[in-house]
Amino acid sequence: MIVAEVTYEQKDYARAIRFMTRRQNRVFNMFLLLAAIVIVSWLYVRDPFGFGWWILPAIIAVLVLWYGAMRSIATWNISRQLRNAPAAQGSHTWTIGLDGINIAGPLSRGDLKWEAIIKVLESKEDFFFYTAPKFAQFLPKRSVLGDESLVRLRTLITERLGKKARVL
Repeated sequence: MIVAEVTYEQKDYARAIRFMTRRQNRVFNMFLLLAAIVIVSWLYVRDPFGFGWWILPAIIAVLVLWYGAMRSIATWNISRQLRNAPAAQGSHTWTIGLDGINIAGPLSRGDLKWEAIIKVLESKEDFFFYTAPKFAQFLPKRSVLGDESLVRLRTLITERLGKKARVL
């Protein structure tokens, strides 16, 4: 049995949301890049001799500002949501054993059987326990004390989930 105590911070939720939505973000960013290429091409075809040196840097600057604005809005939205979610506040205790995972906080408690978990992904900083294709409970690695506990956790996950687990 592995026990981990974690107090989630805003940066934990922001990191987890970025990880879980990374494919959607890539598609969105590629769409923005494609739109910029189309705009630059259209401007060049429309007036090749009037195509100033400043157009390409200006479009790149707009894309960078857009990307920064989207990241800032996402961070603001997460903090706004967390202020209004009492169950997300405070310390949470994860108990991971042969039967599954128990997550207990000051205002909530939940049990996950291993059969309810469709996949587990390990990132550089977290473990993600997916119960739906785009929804996961996440456990920051900083809350699992010691390298031995991390190895035991990876072993337990792999034993219980087999090919559904992608751990480092």
